[in-house]
Amino acid sequence: MRSYPYAILVYGPAGSGKTTLTAKFEEWLKENTHYRVASVNLDAGSVNLPYRPVFNVRDFIRIEKLMKERNLGPNGALMLSVEEETKLIPTIIERVNGLDYVLIDTPGIMEVFTGREAGRKIVEQLSRKLTVVGVFVMDASAIRTASELIYFKTLCVLGSLKLGLITIPIWNKIDIATPEFKGLIALEKDKLADKLLEEGGLYTEAATGMAEITSKLEQAVRIIKIDSLSGRGLDELYEAIHETFCVCGDLT
Repeated sequence: MRSYPYAILVYGPAGSGKTTLTAKFEEWLKENTHYRVASVNLDAGSVNLPYRPVFNVRDFIRIEKLMKERNLGPNGALMLSVEEETKLIPTIIERVNGLDYVLIDTPGIMEVFTGREAGRKIVEQLSRKLTVVGVFVMDASAIRTASELIYFKTLCVLGSLKLGLITIPIWNKIDIATPEFKGLIALEKDKLADKLLEEGGLYTEAATGMAEITSKLEQAVRIIKIDSLSGRGLDELYEAIHETFCVCGDLT
């Protein structure tokens, strides 16, 4: 059995519902477990949070200030804020001391965290004191083609690889999922490959290769379907996270 505190790093594309999930899952954990739980906000551009973080990066770094002082655009300022966050890890670890579970809400724009070295440094520093697992949030309401489905699933693989982090993939907004998503998610990999071929295009062969890679991942890590507004599926997410912490990543 690993040691506390356990940290759940919530990351994924913009608009996937990371912050809402963080708030709802914190509420669910407090209502359904005996654990001491709190959240951490690492998005220096997030103003109105639906939870009260035990650590809020905006108490130290604000992208509005970085934009003005460094003559940066919003994306550049957000990227710089993540780099600055690497200096704040000792403070975060101090704030979460004594907790059992910590939910870590990452920047809305995924690339500034997963696509830069600073994101991996933050994960590495946290992992020295905390037991960290990733939750990758994908938007089921945004899927209308097979290539879009593979795109999001590939992002999960690449993000996990870049951060060096065991990651649980979840489809969020399942209550408003598109009809196309419901059909595609049920397909076997060969049938999904056929759908990709039907779409055609220059990168069809590459997409089918990516589909093969993501299907191999799904043999080891089950994908969870949730709706963070209603709370549907949070019990299954908890079970998957708990299994990760207890048995070192056997999520089948």
